Amino acid sequence: MGKVREDLSQIIFTPRQDNQNGHIYEFEIYTSAVEGDLTDTDIANEANGFTFAGKGEWGSGTDDCTATFASRDARYVAVKVFSVGGDGNTITCGEFNAKTEADVTVDVSALEGAIAIAQQAIADTTNEIAKEKIQAALDAVGDVNLYVQEGVQAAADALLETVETYATIGNVTTVKPGKVWVDNNGNAIQAHGGGILYDEKTKTYYWYGEHKGYENVPTGAETGNPGIGIGCYSSKDLLNWTYEGVALPVFNNPQLVDGTTTDDDVPMYVSEESDIYKNSPLPEFEGTASNYNGLMKSPYASLSALNSDEYIDELNALYENDNLTFEEKQQMYREFNWNRVVERPKVIYNDKTGKYVMWWHQDGPRMGLYSVASAGIAISDSPTGPFKYLCTRRVTMTGVLTTGNGDGMLRDMTLFKDDDGTAYVVYSSEENATTIIHKLNDEYTGLSGDLEDISQNTPANFTEGVDYVRVFAGQYREAPAMFKDGDTYYLITSGQSGWNPNPCQYSYVEGDIFGEWAPNKKFAVNDIPYGTQQETTFRSQSTFILPVRDADGNVIPGKFVYMGDRWFRENLQDSRYIWLPLNFNGETHEITMEWKDEWSFKDLIGDYEPEYELGDVNHDNSVDVLDVTAIQKYLVSVEDANFDVALADVNNDGAVNIKDATTIQLKLSK
Repeated sequence: MGKVREDLSQIIFTPRQDNQNGHIYEFEIYTSAVEGDLTDTDIANEANGFTFAGKGEWGSGTDDCTATFASRDARYVAVKVFSVGGDGNTITCGEFNAKTEADVTVDVSALEGAIAIAQQAIADTTNEIAKEKIQAALDAVGDVNLYVQEGVQAAADALLETVETYATIGNVTTVKPGKVWVDNNGNAIQAHGGGILYDEKTKTYYWYGEHKGYENVPTGAETGNPGIGIGCYSSKDLLNWTYEGVALPVFNNPQLVDGTTTDDDVPMYVSEESDIYKNSPLPEFEGTASNYNGLMKSPYASLSALNSDEYIDELNALYENDNLTFEEKQQMYREFNWNRVVERPKVIYNDKTGKYVMWWHQDGPRMGLYSVASAGIAISDSPTGPFKYLCTRRVTMTGVLTTGNGDGMLRDMTLFKDDDGTAYVVYSSEENATTIIHKLNDEYTGLSGDLEDISQNTPANFTEGVDYVRVFAGQYREAPAMFKDGDTYYLITSGQSGWNPNPCQYSYVEGDIFGEWAPNKKFAVNDIPYGTQQETTFRSQSTFILPVRDADGNVIPGKFVYMGDRWFRENLQDSRYIWLPLNFNGETHEITMEWKDEWSFKDLIGDYEPEYELGDVNHDNSVDVLDVTAIQKYLVSVEDANFDVALADVNNDGAVNIKDATTIQLKLSK
């Protein structure tokens, strides 16, 4: 600072202002009052006179960051940085300024209070996972006297958030948008870019999404998140989620590309702990951009870490009877491995085939790059998997829908199943310039038209207005999320701004999904800025719209929840979920959404009571064989109670049985 300054008490860091670059996160500050030239010297050298002033952590954004510490005389300030970040491979830089003020001290009472609350939470909870997580956070705090003033409050807030997150494991009662959401094992839920399936058979919600459970790694051109697969969670109340595993892991057997075999019987999956994996000559990923290439083992042993040996056997069994050649298996591996982009998975149930069908956006040619722009498809007999990989392909190879290099491109996508069982894939195409809504075939494994199997490059015969419709041409919409209320279809999409948020908008069309869609409109009320973007949909990007159901599983008309992702590009595994109720007017088709720090499904549902059709005993809004079964059980219980059953003996054969229920069914059907 040119000379010794008396009562130095604060430094101010102004990060780069372009594209949220140049962040400093964890840091330590040292000062020295030595008069000599200490430029480029070692702060650990006692002769240089550097003493510790405090530690802390600054966040992202472009606002000034401050660090306040006890007043001291100093000529030199050294900032030791432990972690940095920015939008892409950028150098962290910014401007430092200093402030002097006498008699400044650091007040640690807030952190001491948070420690007391955490200690009490450990004493009160009986959940061992909660005890372990909170204790680990306590241990990480360390000495309260080592923090700068801003670090004291940040550490206190982080500790209290940990208590709030883990003390309620298995007993979550409200949604807290943007907060860490953990599963039954106390791990952060990994279901990014996902969607929810309500399974009528089990009366259970299943949440599928991108499993990004490991740190980003450099790829040579970008920073990417290694592919793991599609995570799956189950819940009865949409609040407390049970981890069901990786419903569709990426293929990982290095034998398929390491040149050691061409055996047709080679498995698609092997444990990373196996000799097959360990002895493969395929090189390990070293975690540096200069040594990166696509044919390396994954930097993480995710398959064995996240799945049991028995589950790996189940996965391999899916392909045993397919008579696949080595070349076919090798192609599957090249299409779907850790070095690919796997995004926005959605699952719907096919009532005709009894299969759960998954689609996702597949990209590459390596993680962090987006020139492949294809659809991935898999099927399963169970909502929790394992799902069987079918293919990844562009959705048409004919040029009918698009032209040039944009032919058949599929990036951000969703699935939508209509009331009559017809299903659609909705996706960004033509370099994201156009959104396409395309009807699926009866099996949901391909497109309607002549292209019955999307994995086969055969001529298609698509008809616009019958098989598909192109909407929002030239508007560059992403992240589609479709829902329906009455006979009106709604589609929420985001703009295009990379990983950074922007204002989502909605459109609608009455009656015909292939009709003329209304102009897009924004719907976030009192939105919040991020960086230079003033409207951000509360710093989120749409992924799914969840129809709200009552306790019996009945869809409540006009009640929907927006599901969005708050992406942290530099640490994708820590990206957060933004769930907010939509304010919905079905008559005017107006939608708005307001921020809520906390809300409950109980309050959202309120005192709703469904209007049931006469004879709809099980309240599923239809009169069918399930109602007759319920009636039969009721009649039998009446008979067992020794009531007069003369009126219940519909066919007058002297007994109350299935024949009477059938007779009732026939009458109800009329």
